[in-house]
Amino acid sequence: MASHLAVPRPATGIFRALSIFVTFNIVTLLWVLFRAADLSVAMRVVSGAFVAPIGEPEAFVASKAYTLALLALLFIWHGFDGHSQIRRLTESLRAEVLWPLVALICILAVTLNVKTTSKFILFRLLGIQST
Repeated sequence: MASHLAVPRPATGIFRALSIFVTFNIVTLLWVLFRAADLSVAMRVVSGAFVAPIGEPEAFVASKAYTLALLALLFIWHGFDGHSQIRRLTESLRAEVLWPLVALICILAVTLNVKTTSKFILFRLLGIQST
């Protein structure tokens, strides 16, 4: 087999970090566009990240503490979210610890779920009725 058909090695170092950063931002932007009520709301949300006044840093952190904590947790967790790492973690935990932890995560996911009745912008553009 020709050597030029070899599977490329995964990105490492600064290229990997840059790839993660770019991918995260593109997915976030597209999610905002997909989930917004209409394009004007989407543009207001996207532009708000760059032009909205923060005000007092202490008040901003206090009002956004939950969101900032989730972001920090996600950045920390990102190094452990590969299939092999999760499998190793679940195999190393005893059932008495694992299942209550899974139950707690499920309860938190249901409890913290923000319910909205707005339609996806895609549905509006296509004229699809959602329930």
